[in-house]
Amino acid sequence: MFKYILILLLGITYSDQRHFVNTYEKIMLKPQESEIEFYYINELPHLSSSDNENLNILKLQVEIEIGMSDFLEVSFYNTFKESPTIIDGIVSRNFKFDEYKIRFKYKIFKNENPWTPLFYSELKGNPDFSNWTIEQKLIFTKYFGDLNLSFNPIIEFENKKIGNKWDREFEAEIAIGLSYIKDYFSYGFDLKSSEYATYLGPVFGHGNEDKWWTIGLMKKVVGNESENELIIKSIMGFHF
Repeated sequence: MFKYILILLLGITYSDQRHFVNTYEKIMLKPQESEIEFYYINELPHLSSSDNENLNILKLQVEIEIGMSDFLEVSFYNTFKESPTIIDGIVSRNFKFDEYKIRFKYKIFKNENPWTPLFYSELKGNPDFSNWTIEQKLIFTKYFGDLNLSFNPIIEFENKKIGNKWDREFEAEIAIGLSYIKDYFSYGFDLKSSEYATYLGPVFGHGNEDKWWTIGLMKKVVGNESENELIIKSIMGFHF
């Protein structure tokens, strides 16, 4: 009996808090529960702060999650972007709506084996529908005492309209996170890799099931020269 009570308490303690900024964990909201999350993302093309003046891209993302049933969670995102525009050597900053996202997190198997994944499906695109992407990922999480190991195999189907033709591409990615969780704190590393670049860096989290904050610094360890050298990503969530 004590074993089942302990598992239940652990599930409540970590029901909504994210411990990574790229890797998703196998957690879902319960029916009629909701959560709002605020993302702050700073993409830096250079490691030196003096070289990034008016070159970095800021993204603000607002997400609303709703627990629909024991097997389905639905989420809606709105993403805004501030980015530089250079005309005749003059740099100006522009703030605009960037993209929408609709995603579904769901259970297919009732098997309680810890290696049974959650499924994640997402549709995202720009406001005029000339660029849209379908993303599918599997979410695995396994606890080893206070250690949380999570990883996500990811497939994306990208569609971009160029002139009167559509350019379509499949892309495979992987995200892996490892964190040590103690009381209201978590410390770990997060990795995300694609054909364009691989990012790795430390992540820190604080909070509980009602409100939490996670921040990560992702450094490019290998990848195309055109990809950002450093990405700072912060996520703050409020459960209600």
